[in-house]
Amino acid sequence: MKKLIFPLIALALVGGVIVAVFYYAEPQPNDTGYSDAPYHDALGEAIASQSHPHSMYHSEGRKKLGPLTGEDLFRMPAYTTGEVISHANLAIVLINARPDLNDKPYITLSEALVRKMATVHETSQVDELNITNLSDQYLFVHSGDIVKGGKQDRTIQYDVVIAPNDPSEAIASYCVESGRWTHRGNESASQFGWCSQMVSSRELKIAARYSREQGEVWGQVSKQQQGLNMNMASTYRVSNADVTRNTSASSLQLTLENEDLDSLRNHFHEKLAIDLGLHPGAVGFAYFINGELYGVDVYNNRQLFADLWYKLLEACIVEAISTPVKENAAQTNVQAIGLLVNDHYRTYSPERINEVTLCTVSENDNGRIAAFLTEDTKRNEWIHRCWLPLQP
Repeated sequence: MKKLIFPLIALALVGGVIVAVFYYAEPQPNDTGYSDAPYHDALGEAIASQSHPHSMYHSEGRKKLGPLTGEDLFRMPAYTTGEVISHANLAIVLINARPDLNDKPYITLSEALVRKMATVHETSQVDELNITNLSDQYLFVHSGDIVKGGKQDRTIQYDVVIAPNDPSEAIASYCVESGRWTHRGNESASQFGWCSQMVSSRELKIAARYSREQGEVWGQVSKQQQGLNMNMASTYRVSNADVTRNTSASSLQLTLENEDLDSLRNHFHEKLAIDLGLHPGAVGFAYFINGELYGVDVYNNRQLFADLWYKLLEACIVEAISTPVKENAAQTNVQAIGLLVNDHYRTYSPERINEVTLCTVSENDNGRIAAFLTEDTKRNEWIHRCWLPLQP
């Protein structure tokens, strides 16, 4: 009998450990991460209850770009460029124009989540999330927005306009974190509670919007993390720099929340000293790193641009910090902006995102520049035009 006691005790102890580990790993019903946030509603519960798909790491559900189909008829409205505003290897040039959509208010996803006017639901599919617009305003979700929480942090593939009081809108997404498929700390596994950052490199934008490959997105997240660690230590003399030293080393969102990186960002903000209120005609910008034009974004709505501006600039600053400073970099050439926006482009087939949003990808004749156009079909007006050089 004594011979059986010790094996039974050992078996009971092992079983208890297994049960404890399993219980700890499962998200608890009240783990929302916000003391005043009610547990997810019936819609969120239904969405989140789906089982974890075995094929979640494949981008089978994302529509690839087909053949080029015709002329790009978009023409940049009359515009002027502001002065070059620079610090270290980053230069910003504001673009001034007269927008057509100033009378249509949009609320950004960042503001909507803070004011609890929208809910982003986990679907247990890496390539798709679901948004409920609880407000009586049109919700503008910017391509590259990062939502924090759920089972993995995500970034949004397309610009999306969501109609007022829309109870359920599916949106395409990519994971910008790997290796986690449960709640993190006190965050909810069924919802995303925060949207404070955007993807912060040209290569990440290309991977999500043009290449449309999950593996490439993960690769570019890792590449930027390595670049930040290297340059923060060597160029900016940050001791023991490590933007992955957090509860989820692969998370781009947590990388962007790093305190040392935040201090450097604040330093850039102080040196650039861009007060958008002093530039009432600004509706877009171009940014250069080491004298090279990295991208141009223009919005057909002044207030929307102003609401997005801080996040847009933050992303540019992070990219500049992650890029080595070239001592003999070329001077910023403002004329490059005109050459880029006025080049000849051909379009891929337009993509109907929902009843309000139409997105079209274009490419210039030599395939070195991609352009992205977002249209509000309710107003028959464009909202956002972005140009990204695919190659230096």
